[in-house]
Amino acid sequence: MLFVSLAVVLVPAVLGAYICCPPRQWEGMEARVIGTGQKGGTLQISEAEVKVHFDATNKRMAFDEKLTIDGSTANFKIIQLWDKMTEYMIRQSGKCLRKHLTGPFPDGCIPDTATLSGPHFEGPVKNNVTYNSYRMANAAKGFTVNVDMTSDTCEPIRQETYGLIGREYSLISTRYYDIVDGIKNDTVFNVPAACNNSYFMGGPASNIGSIFG
Repeated sequence: MLFVSLAVVLVPAVLGAYICCPPRQWEGMEARVIGTGQKGGTLQISEAEVKVHFDATNKRMAFDEKLTIDGSTANFKIIQLWDKMTEYMIRQSGKCLRKHLTGPFPDGCIPDTATLSGPHFEGPVKNNVTYNSYRMANAAKGFTVNVDMTSDTCEPIRQETYGLIGREYSLISTRYYDIVDGIKNDTVFNVPAACNNSYFMGGPASNIGSIFG
């Protein structure tokens, strides 16, 4: 199915046990390259550009996504509202589908069980960005997450996720850029009227992507 959201946290929150947490509200871009395939099968490569609206204060997220698979491109919007425990997927045609969200709101915090590597820096010595690298392995679910966060504000720089995700082996490379604090316009979380009585897809939302969603 081409219309797939790529934006739910893979690293579960650990209440009260964090190394660092990102800003409570921010907007920015994610660029992803995703490789997926069955063992011994054909590898499928896809790309995604995602405008992210992250609001931990009100437990909601919105994503404007452009997904390209095998030369075919789809544009759609994802809205996730934890007060309703519902994800809304709005296709370019205006058609809306819903899924049930599960678990706590994904706040993007780095749990204290993560392995720290760093600090590191990038760029020239007099104008560099310092960051910490963290490794989080989920043996029960069969995947590993490596993520780089700025050392002063704990904002994301990049992430790699790899392993058995669902029924497929996957490698997801994500980089973050143009991040700004706050939410410029709350209307990005408004759910279209077409979603009010839209169809609920079977099973909970089971998407893959960034540590924020």
